[in-house]
Amino acid sequence: MNEITASGGVLFVRGVHGRQLKRRYGEHAHDPHSLALQYCLERVNFYAESEGIRNIQIVADKVSDPAAHEGMLKRYKLLGSTEGYVGSDLAHIDFPFRWEDSRKYFGLQAIDTALFILNRAVRLNRDDMSSKGDREVLKTAQILLPHLHRSSGISYLQNRKSYYLMPELYPGYQK
Repeated sequence: MNEITASGGVLFVRGVHGRQLKRRYGEHAHDPHSLALQYCLERVNFYAESEGIRNIQIVADKVSDPAAHEGMLKRYKLLGSTEGYVGSDLAHIDFPFRWEDSRKYFGLQAIDTALFILNRAVRLNRDDMSSKGDREVLKTAQILLPHLHRSSGISYLQNRKSYYLMPELYPGYQK
């Protein structure tokens, strides 16, 4: 996690709960991975626009059908906006993506680990931190927090709750 933060990058984390997505939208539900990718790219695009960054090259973990994921996003770009309430033209996102095998690409392995840690940290019971493992998860998550973009979060659509990965959620967080 120290290597990730030393890179100077900004982390964007977006996710959806697949079962709740399917329960809410049934056969009309989008693929959870595609939807989380869309949400993340929307935020990256807004960030690029606000920072005056013209083009962002995406390196993503290989998926079974990269053309389907990219095709959906290219369609949004051509239509001028993504679906949903936070639409984006994705004007600052370069296509095609670089699809890499995370088993062979150290940067993607590191991001996978960061996502695992953050996902676990946000779900910990803050009232019972007696487990050394839980405390270590929080300690590791704190390394990432200064580099986590404020729009990061994991949404649970069915119960209308969003768990945002903000510093105030972590006991003992040092600014």
